[in-house]
Amino acid sequence: MVAKLDRLSRSIVNAANIIESAQAQGRSLVILDLGVDLTTAGGRMQAG
Repeated sequence: MVAKLDRLSRSIVNAANIIESAQAQGRSLVILDLGVDLTTAGGRMQAG
């Protein structure tokens, strides 16, 4: 769980890689400032 996306990474490309890696390991991320919960189908759809 991160409060803001910029706390996860300064680079969008790096953030995408972190998110992809976490998902590949069966982990989930919640990004609070975006209201995106990657554990739900709706959150994954929003994240692209």
